[in-house]
Amino acid sequence: MLCVHVESFNGFADPIIVVVGAHADEVQKVLPKGVIVVENTAWAHTWPADSLSLALNSAGVTGSCWVTPVDSAPASPETLRRVLAACAPAVPENCSGEPGHPVLLDPSLVEAVKNQAPAGGIRTLLAGATRVPVDDDVAANFNDLTTFRQWRCGPKSGD
Repeated sequence: MLCVHVESFNGFADPIIVVVGAHADEVQKVLPKGVIVVENTAWAHTWPADSLSLALNSAGVTGSCWVTPVDSAPASPETLRRVLAACAPAVPENCSGEPGHPVLLDPSLVEAVKNQAPAGGIRTLLAGATRVPVDDDVAANFNDLTTFRQWRCGPKSGD
């Protein structure tokens, strides 16, 4: 699933930063060259927003950036174009109005997360973000590779 996400951001994000935790060595082996890898050694005791803060600080991110967890649906190029066109901060939403990923943070939100991971996660910072209707199932969430494969091979929203 991770490699599919990395591929989806080619041409839309540079650099691509991946935070690894559990099974870090195995995950790093499958990532393409050029991906910046940040290891969260405290992954078992931290939240996703903590990993994001670690990545933004470690890589020295200062501008707008994309954020997505690995257990969400990879974005299509059209979704990325639409969210990017909306200007950061922006959140894609599916045809039912459910927010999803990837989200686009603006520089002020990047700095806020770098200074302190938000207690309620990054969604708390995105309350005023532009909502961008897209055709992708951006709210999909996968607990394992089997579920992801079933989703990827099955019908999508709007089909």
